[in-house]
Amino acid sequence: MSSIIRGKYFGLLVAVAGSISFLGCSDTVTIRYEQPANFYVFDKDPGGTPHTTTSAADGMFMVYKIKSIENNKAGAKDFDFKLAKLYASTVEEVSGNTSLGQWETAQDAQVAKGTSATNLGRIIIRVSGDPMQMKNAWQALHYASASGESVLLIQEPPVPTPQFLDPGTPANLP
Repeated sequence: MSSIIRGKYFGLLVAVAGSISFLGCSDTVTIRYEQPANFYVFDKDPGGTPHTTTSAADGMFMVYKIKSIENNKAGAKDFDFKLAKLYASTVEEVSGNTSLGQWETAQDAQVAKGTSATNLGRIIIRVSGDPMQMKNAWQALHYASASGESVLLIQEPPVPTPQFLDPGTPANLP
């Protein structure tokens, strides 16, 4: 019985050590982001006629701002940042899969080794779920890394409370 317990703790120790070694990778790119707002309805022209809006249907539009990409670890390689690799809940919900792409200000970027890029702009991702429960919900952002890429995403502030916009408009998007 004690060998089973030791085996269980050994597996846990290996998992923790692997996690710690990932954080210390010499070529890890760090992407810092914030989620300042969520909205269910987007009104591109609040005073326009005819008046048309876009809704998130069975979900919520979540606004993310890419604050920085840090590519300055000792073993860094040039990093090719692609917006299409960002997602909030499932890989199918990647940036640009909404009809709001024209309101995104972030663009793909090449971040040379040993450098950082700041204030890369805004993306909007539609996340599925109950809109009533998602008004001020936080959803972690992920990056679909390619083979050989090591990317760490850090939310700032660490315990965010996104503002609910009712509705989202070009004038009030953060």
